[in-house]
Amino acid sequence: MDLIQFLKLFLLTITIKSIKTWDLSHFNVQNYSLVDVSIFNNRAFVCIKPFENFPNETYPTLVEVPWPESVVYPRIFPSKEYFSKGNCDYFQNIVSTDVDSLGRIWILDEGDAEFKCSGKLIVYNLFMNRIVHKFEIKRSKFKLSKVIVDTSPLQLSQKAYVGVHNKNILYVCRTTSTRCNSMHLKVTGGQNLKSNLVSTESIALSKRDKTLYATSSTGLGLYKINLETLQNRIFLESDTTLSAQYVGDKLGKSRGLLMHPQHGLCYYLVRDFAIVCWNMTPPLQAENHNVLEQSYDKLPNVVQLISDTPGNIWAVVNPDIGSQPKCVKIINHY
Repeated sequence: MDLIQFLKLFLLTITIKSIKTWDLSHFNVQNYSLVDVSIFNNRAFVCIKPFENFPNETYPTLVEVPWPESVVYPRIFPSKEYFSKGNCDYFQNIVSTDVDSLGRIWILDEGDAEFKCSGKLIVYNLFMNRIVHKFEIKRSKFKLSKVIVDTSPLQLSQKAYVGVHNKNILYVCRTTSTRCNSMHLKVTGGQNLKSNLVSTESIALSKRDKTLYATSSTGLGLYKINLETLQNRIFLESDTTLSAQYVGDKLGKSRGLLMHPQHGLCYYLVRDFAIVCWNMTPPLQAENHNVLEQSYDKLPNVVQLISDTPGNIWAVVNPDIGSQPKCVKIINHY
């Protein structure tokens, strides 16, 4: 290797090391927060929320990055042509994604802040690189939060569940229709309930017993919804009432909700900077929880818990320093 080749390699190395992980500066977005991450093989799809206000500009709220996290620049997903501020036929504000076993990414767009554009759920085939299904989500001035795809076998149709902030509502979206149906949730169980609110802000699906768990970041209550009644219904009407059974109070206010086959139902305790998992044995108390990780330095502001193909748990973090990793692998130290 001659001197010129050595200098070129040295400068390239310095340039790569100077790039912050998941750097969006080339999108003119300098500061942003992570909202949601989903994984498909060696690809990750990241929903973001810029701190800056762009009243007359279209900015990306979904980007694709390599997985595991690396210094490669992200790209707008599917492309910038799919985003157009104020045009309701295009993406407005993507808040959540989930990838099914067929390699299709389900993209939840909550619409615009002025509620002029309805929410929508788009199913995009990652192999064919095109939209294969669209759902319309009628909403009444509340925010959509999370989408989870039900990949259970022997279903009459593929379906997904969409959660909302601080409303007793769960949307059920089936591929036999182009509209998502709103289910009204009614609380059952519990002797001293302080509220009848069942927020589906954070939801996690148990494939073993067809149960959906729901909670919020502002409340303590954990609820479970039996989905077997919806499993093979041919017709589904909006405003159908579903029972949401009160399970108990979490150990504190939380973010993220993840059903893991080994650890149980996991969530992040905001007060303690800890990731804990309930072993699914009632009651919902400290003795039935395991602490997977606790660290102010590593877990200062966790927004989501995700699991990769081998079953590793990762915490999606919004660190104060941009060069720090955005996804932290969780190792059970306890």
